[in-house]
Amino acid sequence: MSNLQPNPTTATLRWANNAPKKACKQCSEAKRRCGLERPICSRCETRKLDCQYRIPGISEPFADSVSAFAPPHQSFAGIGTVGSLERDETSAQIQHNKAREDALDFTAIHLVPITNSTQIGNRWMEAFVPTLNQRPKTLHLFTVQYLSCVFRTYYKSMLLPGGFPPIIHPLQAENKELFIPLANCYALVRKFEEHSNTTEVTLSIQQEMDRLLREYQSYGHIELLAAFQAFLLYTLMMFFSQAPNAKLVDHKTLVHLQEIASHVSATGLLCDAELSCTRPKWEDWIIASAKRRAIYAMYLFSNVFNAISQQPTHIAEELTALPVPCIFFPPFGPHTTF
Repeated sequence: MSNLQPNPTTATLRWANNAPKKACKQCSEAKRRCGLERPICSRCETRKLDCQYRIPGISEPFADSVSAFAPPHQSFAGIGTVGSLERDETSAQIQHNKAREDALDFTAIHLVPITNSTQIGNRWMEAFVPTLNQRPKTLHLFTVQYLSCVFRTYYKSMLLPGGFPPIIHPLQAENKELFIPLANCYALVRKFEEHSNTTEVTLSIQQEMDRLLREYQSYGHIELLAAFQAFLLYTLMMFFSQAPNAKLVDHKTLVHLQEIASHVSATGLLCDAELSCTRPKWEDWIIASAKRRAIYAMYLFSNVFNAISQQPTHIAEELTALPVPCIFFPPFGPHTTF
């Protein structure tokens, strides 16, 4: 039997290379999900934090003498060259993503309509004029409560620095600029949540919603999407923040929301490249993804509205061909993975 003992240094390095990846110091202390990107995770990069990772293979008693956390750009002899190669690739990817953001051009968007936009605009009539292909559905009380909690986070996320609700793609704010409907929406949401005199702010919100209803048909492709997103956020905020028995959002508001959604659907919800199973242009994908999210959010809200109002709800057959939106992954920021 051999008396050879494993080299402690070799064993430590072998464990370090095979050990599971740990979150960085900032994400661990904040108890947030870490993207694990090297040298800087997406959360720390967005928040301009000092991203530090624990050195693998160093036990706690020696943490003070060796420094338990590694600066983001420091290399350590003995761990090997794989880590440095990964850091170089990650840095190149981050630079590529930043360059891609700077090069976005939303002036030539090509999307294909795949749903019956007229049926979207007439969905409110289902409660009054039933059709043969309608299939009723019943929402459980807990489902209504859960969706209500989720929708409340939509407009509240706009109060966070760099916060975007799920229906707004972060890269819609290219060059840190928003279209007027969304810029006004951010300002009014902050006023509504921060000011004690909500009556005055509520009047301003209603006036802005009326303005969007008058003008949305004259908007361009991208500004129409911004108007739809803003109108939906106003509706959610006014509905879930309203005082008891206050008629801030009624059936007429839902009809207007569906009419705007009908126009948005008519401008296209699917990228040309998706029809041929190829990679779409980045700008096309951003707008298509934001449209789908807003459309689905509107339908879910209409179900909640009908359930609370004790009106019948039906399966949305017109959305059969509409793909389900995907999650917004980093490097778009920590507030986009809802």
